[in-house]
Amino acid sequence: MDTNRRLGADSGYPWRCHDVAPLALVESGDSQQAAVLMNCPVAVAEQRLQMLAQASQLRLKPVAPSSSSLHFYWLESCRLPLLERLFRTDAPLLPDIYLRAEPWLRRSSLQSWAAAALRQAVVPPWAQWLAGRMCRRWLQLHDASSVLQCLGVDTDLRAVKDVNVRICQIWALIMQQQLERAEQALRELNVRALVQDPARPLQEVEATVSVLRAWLGYYRDLAMPRAARLALLESCMDHPTILQPMLQNQYAVLQYSSGNMELTLQHAERAAQQASSLGNLVQYQLARGWMMAAQFMMGKGFAAWLQLQSDFENLQQQHALTADDTDPALEYALAIHRGCQAFLCYEANQMQPARQLLLQSLTVLQKTELGLPRLLACITQAKLFLDQGDVTRAEALLASLDGLPETQRNPRIQAIICYERMRTRWYVGQRADDLVAHYALHARCVRVETLFQDAYQEEHLFWLKARLLAYLIDEDYATASEFALKGVIKSMGLRCHRHLATFYLFKALSEFRLKRDADAVASFNQALLLCQQSGYRRVLTDDGRGLCELMGMMQTQQRFLEQLNPDFLQTVQQDLQRFETPAPEKAAVVRLSGVDRLQSLTDKEIEILTLLAEGLCNKKIANRASIALTTVKWHLQNIFSKLDARNRTEAVLKAQELHLVEGLGISR
Repeated sequence: MDTNRRLGADSGYPWRCHDVAPLALVESGDSQQAAVLMNCPVAVAEQRLQMLAQASQLRLKPVAPSSSSLHFYWLESCRLPLLERLFRTDAPLLPDIYLRAEPWLRRSSLQSWAAAALRQAVVPPWAQWLAGRMCRRWLQLHDASSVLQCLGVDTDLRAVKDVNVRICQIWALIMQQQLERAEQALRELNVRALVQDPARPLQEVEATVSVLRAWLGYYRDLAMPRAARLALLESCMDHPTILQPMLQNQYAVLQYSSGNMELTLQHAERAAQQASSLGNLVQYQLARGWMMAAQFMMGKGFAAWLQLQSDFENLQQQHALTADDTDPALEYALAIHRGCQAFLCYEANQMQPARQLLLQSLTVLQKTELGLPRLLACITQAKLFLDQGDVTRAEALLASLDGLPETQRNPRIQAIICYERMRTRWYVGQRADDLVAHYALHARCVRVETLFQDAYQEEHLFWLKARLLAYLIDEDYATASEFALKGVIKSMGLRCHRHLATFYLFKALSEFRLKRDADAVASFNQALLLCQQSGYRRVLTDDGRGLCELMGMMQTQQRFLEQLNPDFLQTVQQDLQRFETPAPEKAAVVRLSGVDRLQSLTDKEIEILTLLAEGLCNKKIANRASIALTTVKWHLQNIFSKLDARNRTEAVLKAQELHLVEGLGISR
């Protein structure tokens, strides 16, 4: 079909081809969208839509039975001729046309056309331009998979000159841990040959490439010391590249895990400013989340609440201004914001709103590649399970997070998961020898000489708390008291009030069990004062287990600090009484019924049990099950925990009781 002849001046139409060519950028729409795309009144747009339908280009139908407004749908293959004309003869109009079309472009079938055109020997200009626009958008959404899916593994990108395509490809490869391919793409990159987008040119292309090289090194060496990681990111922060908000956010994350909340706040604020200037709503909201978290850890809970309220109002304004209320960037930003709200609601002991917000947040975050917000939301979800007494689900969720690649790349998340799993065992009075072995907690002790070295290691505080819980479970209160004191000193140095409150509670419990009542009262008073001043409600119920008796003694003897509010103390006492002793349904988790034990064992664990019953040693079990020797040991620890067994013999005996295995032959 000759579109120029059918729609050009020779056909008698009083408008030129480029008047309707912008419609080729979308797959379908209505009269209002057509008017925006063609930059004309709605009545004129509908007239042109009717003419296109008469020329067998479009199908039309009313928006509603009683409405004169129209929906339009392109017929198969009728868009490409107009699209080619648009890019061939009307290129100067593209920047303005694209800005009008952008809200609807991402839902267009042109994405698949562009992906196919990129694999041709001669890549058409419209495909490069469109792929570059889409890739830049996916970068803002942190969607590396869509970038690589569009470009494909068999695409020779040396023929693609669009700077957005090449930059986003390398970024996506790094994010997907395809580091060898990323390094090869960087070697083949000729910056001088790249073509810029006329509507939105990329600032400082050479600096952006330098940032990608540094980022490649950052992810290649997972054992790089934290100080070296910080220095590497600092070397990339002098130029306003498109990656700057991500760099600043990553820097803020490192500072947060190091325990330096003031620097976290400072760099997260810079990340928010840069993301706002680039229109990157996702990175903006991530930065605001880290600002909120830093304020909360510093004891500024009220400021964190105010910030969340301000963010919500900003997102409402964004929603009102956007031309498309299904914008995924807005959806992701709202999910991040709701996750932060759920966290603060949980810490304020407002469980119902926390559950509702978290459900809304996770529904969206599970579909994204925003690994860190998703992981943190899941950890909050596990806490909510535990609050409801559903220990099995809490433990299962935390165990599933433990093996994720994002967890392995982020030692702070691994430390949090370890601590939460230990707290789950402590909550039900169950031993945690398997977790101590799995996380090598015996090797993660804090010595006195290291308390004032590497002072910015908030991550270390989680390992310390996890090890401390192991001593509390073992009722080794003397050692627990020593570790709690170390935690108090370390937390004071880091000015992490949330951790400090926890260590004071553990210290008070240990001292009370050791009959050191005066020390216990002083420690508990310090914890209560911190919680009252900082708005920490949940820390008292999460980490104050066993302190109800101490609370009663202090109330009888009137040994509370004068600064403590009586209403606050009454609330604390009610919370502690509620969680002092696990409810019957919670205690039942410690000794699962036969049916529950059977259901909790995985197929692999049952296979290991069967081999164990044959009397095979660990090495032979590994060979028969086709797994590593270390994996066998890990499965055995899980089996012992689920069957409440102390050794191999006891595990096999209990498995026989459940009719899981037959015969008995135990070997060391």
